Amino acid sequence: MANNLFYLDKDNNVNFSAHTLKIKEFKQIWDRDASKKKQLAVEELCYVYAMADYQSEYEQYGVGKEEQIIADFITHSNWKPDMVIERAIKKYKELQNTSTLKHLLHARKALESLNLYYSDNMYKLDMSDEDKKKYDSSKVSKAVAQTETLVETNIRLEKKVQGEEVDESKILGGGKIGSYENEESAHEHL
Repeated sequence: MANNLFYLDKDNNVNFSAHTLKIKEFKQIWDRDASKKKQLAVEELCYVYAMADYQSEYEQYGVGKEEQIIADFITHSNWKPDMVIERAIKKYKELQNTSTLKHLLHARKALESLNLYYSDNMYKLDMSDEDKKKYDSSKVSKAVAQTETLVETNIRLEKKVQGEEVDESKILGGGKIGSYENEESAHEHL
């Protein structure tokens, strides 16, 4: 799965799995940065991760996610994602895609839409008659009743998706990957 592509080391530096730069879409980002330290490439790969990974800390920003990621990761002024970045994001999403994850992402979108609806309509109790025709309070009541179900479904789906990731990391014969076989934890022993 895609979450094996990038990881934080013990000093919170972003690192890449050995196979990450073997993937064409990520290698293009790396190769086009001619600098010795590859600062822009690292920033852009961090952007790809934060935009595409369903477990990204930036999911909480909703519609403001992209702006926040650029502000936090990209140091080059006036930087905008180009087609190379867009293809890398698409590839990252493809690599982590499961049917359960698709349901989780749809549930998140529904929850975000509900939050936007609340922020637009919740405090409009003192509306004029004309505005009341536009904003039906029964829709708000119905949405409030459905919120708990949506949140619980979202949590269950996230746990199920995380369970799929654990299942995929098991080795033949029912064993588990040892600490020296898992690149992220192997670094802790060196």
